[in-house]
Amino acid sequence: MGQPQRWETIDAEGVWLGSLDLPPRFRVLGIELDAVLGVWRDELDVEHPQVLRLDRGG
Repeated sequence: MGQPQRWETIDAEGVWLGSLDLPPRFRVLGIELDAVLGVWRDELDVEHPQVLRLDRGG
């Protein structure tokens, strides 16, 4: 969890839709159509809820 994470997204037919880079120390709690919901931990290990908006191109 201390390193940046890269997620690859595909649709139901297996077609690649794009990549998502998440910051270090971020834990995903939920994924919505236009956002990733999670918790980020600071250097003191204190949790901070975050909503990361997704840029779907377009």
